[in-house]
Amino acid sequence: MKRVTQTDLDYPGHDGLYYLDDEPFTGLLVGYDGARVRSETEFRDGVASGVVRVWHESGALASEKQSAGGVLHGLSMEWSEKGQLIQHETYELGVCLWRRVWDEQGQLIEEYQLTESDNDFKTLEMLRRHFLRSMAYSDSDNT
Repeated sequence: MKRVTQTDLDYPGHDGLYYLDDEPFTGLLVGYDGARVRSETEFRDGVASGVVRVWHESGALASEKQSAGGVLHGLSMEWSEKGQLIQHETYELGVCLWRRVWDEQGQLIEEYQLTESDNDFKTLEMLRRHFLRSMAYSDSDNT
């Protein structure tokens, strides 16, 4: 997998894609703090798609999130500097489906689950319809 830094990529802004050598970038964007890797973001076809990892200054993993099409999609986890899980979420098309947050003592301090009465539920339904339509359109192009 091709590894680049932010300065290697171009973002002209006209289409929302990141480019490397005039082609939408597919590979790993690596952020450094001096010589140490601070973050990694997988890209496909010019957008963040795959795993995003960030490390604490100590080198311990701070977060690991899944993305698709430039939005959170899948599991998202965050850890304290000591390695304790402090946040665990699941996203679909950028909308949080559920979340659990713990304090430094390991006590659950927040729990959330998307319900049909939430405004975000209506947004998710619209995004799902749009996604399915775009997949059907894409499939018809390939036949």
